[in-house]
Amino acid sequence: MKKFASIVCAALLMVVLTYNVSADCTPIDQPGADYTGATGKCSLGPRGSTTSDCKDADGNPVVTFSSPVGVRQVGIDWATWSSPPDAEESSPVLGFFGGTNLTLTYADLASTAGTEIENNTFEPAMPVTVSFKDSDGNEVASVTRDVLGRSGARLFAVACDDAVIASADITADPGAQGFGFAQVRSDAIAFGIGPNPTGDVQPQVRENTTSNIQ
Repeated sequence: MKKFASIVCAALLMVVLTYNVSADCTPIDQPGADYTGATGKCSLGPRGSTTSDCKDADGNPVVTFSSPVGVRQVGIDWATWSSPPDAEESSPVLGFFGGTNLTLTYADLASTAGTEIENNTFEPAMPVTVSFKDSDGNEVASVTRDVLGRSGARLFAVACDDAVIASADITADPGAQGFGFAQVRSDAIAFGIGPNPTGDVQPQVRENTTSNIQ
């Protein structure tokens, strides 16, 4: 009975969501067809590189990062991700940031924007908060989710009535030892990239591994 209760508690922990949104913004929990069809996503560049921006299909920087991130791919140098419907794909190219706070700044104001995020440390589930802000730095929406590092990537996205989103501040728990983010999207990215050009790679977890860094 105690084991069953522990499983139930763990399952509930995975779906804890906290929203702080204005009347004009709505959170999006999963990357469904309506969300992906209304937005374009940008490219972080080749795996193994370091980048401070994300580019559209024409090579234009459409999202910049407050700190450089390392480009990795699930199944090669990042162990796990989640799968549809919680993620667009199970082995995306992602940006890894080893700190606790990273700001994504959009080149053009967006009404819909988001990204998938997964903690580096597998367990326990730890909170991640994304604060979406306007061009004056005022928060227009905030989403907090408890996220596992092992196959626990979740979408952090909102849709607003007007194009007010200028940036997204990601804050992770220090215990997560960094986080990965993928599928950076907004409806202001006109020339988005397609599916992962490197193809699907089966996620792999090495024996005795406790984090996604491989």
